[in-house]
Amino acid sequence: MIVQTANPGQPRFIIRQIDHARACATFARAFGNPAFAPLEPAAEVVFATAQHDSGWEPIDALPGRDPQTGLPWHLGQGPLADRLRANAGSAALAERDNAYVGLLVSQHTWRLWGGQHDGGMVIDPDLDPGARALVEALLRGEAARQARLLAALTGDPLLAPLASPDWRRYNDLRLRFFDRLGLYFHLTHPAARARATFDRVPRSVNDESALTIESVGNDRYALTPWPFAGNELVFETPGRWLLPLPPDADFAHALRYAPVDTQRAVLTAG
Repeated sequence: MIVQTANPGQPRFIIRQIDHARACATFARAFGNPAFAPLEPAAEVVFATAQHDSGWEPIDALPGRDPQTGLPWHLGQGPLADRLRANAGSAALAERDNAYVGLLVSQHTWRLWGGQHDGGMVIDPDLDPGARALVEALLRGEAARQARLLAALTGDPLLAPLASPDWRRYNDLRLRFFDRLGLYFHLTHPAARARATFDRVPRSVNDESALTIESVGNDRYALTPWPFAGNELVFETPGRWLLPLPPDADFAHALRYAPVDTQRAVLTAG
């Protein structure tokens, strides 16, 4: 779950990880203009973006309660084993669609836990030995998955050229941008969204740029330089409003029947 910030005493907007990912696919579908090369392979990158958190669905269906907040465990929190299982599960589910989609989602999982584009690993040094062993096992599993998927792609005349190291990094950075732009909206409530910069957004293979976003009022946000088709883009995300709950509350029931809403933002060319 993503537990969006709120002013003190106000309900929190709760977003399922799969709804976050599907909303991020809005950016993928619209990406590309004369200054930013369109997606290639388009269908696979869009689908990978929409599915990059699909392994969270069973966990978000029965969310755990953070005893410190009385709310669902927020992104990056909660039991480590659950988080690792969800991320590996996302790659496993994506692989069922096709090898390239699985490769992109596996690369996303690999990067989240310290994997580098050159194949190295930079794991959080603050992890205790037991936690580090779990993360290392996840990374070894994703490295093996990627090797298997790359072998499968060698026989595909359309996708094999797009599985080169440069193209894998290129499309991973694009998925990274769509994810981070979605998190800009999902992590922070509208009144608190500050100016932000997104680094390493690809214009084309081996050509990257930094993009800046800032609120211009009335749920509108200027993005500079503009990477999408057209001059504006509507971004919508479903979620539920929830106040903290006591330990003895029926947590799943409360979340299931919490008020449903949709947050809306309009991105414009800066």
